[in-house]
Amino acid sequence: MPVPAAGDRRRGRLLGAAVVLVVVTVGLLVALSESSPATLRAVTPADGATLAAPPPTVALVFDREVAPREVHLTVTTAGGDRVTVGPPTVAGTTVTAPVSISAAGGYLIGYHVVLPGGREVSGVDRFRVTAAGPGVPATAVPDPAAEAAGAATGHQHGGDDPLSLGLSLVAVAALLALLTVLVRPARLRD
Repeated sequence: MPVPAAGDRRRGRLLGAAVVLVVVTVGLLVALSESSPATLRAVTPADGATLAAPPPTVALVFDREVAPREVHLTVTTAGGDRVTVGPPTVAGTTVTAPVSISAAGGYLIGYHVVLPGGREVSGVDRFRVTAAGPGVPATAVPDPAAEAAGAATGHQHGGDDPLSLGLSLVAVAALLALLTVLVRPARLRD
């Protein structure tokens, strides 16, 4: 029976060490990313609120500063007509979106936020406005060119977080190591 050459055993040990290193690195990255994630504290206007006048914005308030990877925040009438007039913005602990409400009635706030580390916060809240508003302010009219480019679609996607980048690099390194081992032919000794 052929015995593997010393170089093949060394390569096997190196591959084993690389696999252990990858597993430990991924474990550390996941543990570091999950240290007390931000939580949603309030939605403004609150779910079920009745307002005498239309709000100029809606907001999601978190317990600490957030840098979400994705933010989707849209306000519609009960009939499904969008009243959000611009993309959401993030400032510290608050995510806001401008709205233009020109009629009394019921409104829905739909939100979906992907926080660093992949944790998702989503929901639908309802509020009622009892008096008509001023309509769309001239400065809040969406720009058709910006809308065509996706800037005013009611959501935004942030940059990659360090965990995703780190895991991507680890995956590439592991793939290269595996390909190196698979491509090189094994030498057997008699």
